[in-house]
Amino acid sequence: MRSREINNDWVDSNILFADIVKFSQRDELKQKEIYDYLWEVISGELAEFKKQSDYILKSTGDGILLIAFNPKIDILEISKRLQEKLKKKNKIYLRQGLNCGKVLPRLNGRDAIGDPINICQRIMDCGDANHILASSHFVVTQIGRRPPFQYFHDLGEVEVKHGAKLNIFNYFDKVYGNRDSPQKLFPWRVLWLDASGERIQAFRELRSRAKKSILVMGIGLTYFSADLSFLESLLERDLTVRLLMIDPDIVSKIFIKQELFDEYFNRRGYSEEVRSSLNRLIDFIQRRKKQAKKGKIFLKKYSYFIPMNVTIVDEKHKNGQMLIEFCLPFSEWRLSSFFSLSQHKEFFETISNRVEELWNKSEVIFL
Repeated sequence: MRSREINNDWVDSNILFADIVKFSQRDELKQKEIYDYLWEVISGELAEFKKQSDYILKSTGDGILLIAFNPKIDILEISKRLQEKLKKKNKIYLRQGLNCGKVLPRLNGRDAIGDPINICQRIMDCGDANHILASSHFVVTQIGRRPPFQYFHDLGEVEVKHGAKLNIFNYFDKVYGNRDSPQKLFPWRVLWLDASGERIQAFRELRSRAKKSILVMGIGLTYFSADLSFLESLLERDLTVRLLMIDPDIVSKIFIKQELFDEYFNRRGYSEEVRSSLNRLIDFIQRRKKQAKKGKIFLKKYSYFIPMNVTIVDEKHKNGQMLIEFCLPFSEWRLSSFFSLSQHKEFFETISNRVEELWNKSEVIFL
């Protein structure tokens, strides 16, 4: 997509590969609609560079390849906006790869060749829905130590297609990217994912099915308390909600130092997030009690370091259906799965009963 030629010499470039996830599973009319929208979005992102023509944009069938020669073309920002706009359009998800290096333009600037292009495609191929993966070369040379370097998370050296070994980074912040490790690279990390790759959605979906009561426990209450409107909606359905969270004081006083706690979960400042979460919940409950609103809410805290998130609702069993997540060391190695009564009856009942015991022994904040 060039209006003028560039010299047929090796040229520095930044490269973006993007694929539409599960594109082949859609019917032809839907494929055309989705692809046309992707092309419309990427063309809009590059509109201001049209006169300069400092890029090559190609179709890959189920995605696009962008080779940017003008350093003003920020392929990371473009990748984030592509993700955002496609995601809002009927939940269309991309996997993306970023790389940089010298390429050789061909066909009067309509195409290019070079290892950096092939490497970029292999990096992209490693991703799942919403992943923005980057080569270490891209991170070091194009990002360095300036923001947003803190959002590039090192996955280490991994083996990709044809046995090649690459050092890959996973980009994610609070809005963009996918914090979970790519399943193609780490198949032993069994994750509970919804279609978008957002792990927390699995908890939300289970909680939405509760009819009478619900118990939410664990470190993960930092996520739950961050969206108090969802907690409000549960109570407005006249549910009984029990919240059981870790005592923030054990981080600094009893079990583990604050910096080690943060390192354990690979989240800077996480210990303070836990404390803020508890304070938000206390304030929320106090306001509701004064307003005498529907539903019942109880809050307790436990003084044990149990790196596990549990949600139990009241369906099919006296202790409910359960969604459980073990937060193993290095939080991106999380192991999540859904245990149904029929598949894991003994395990299900054991965990449910133990959680009830923990609830009964824990310190009351609000009852």
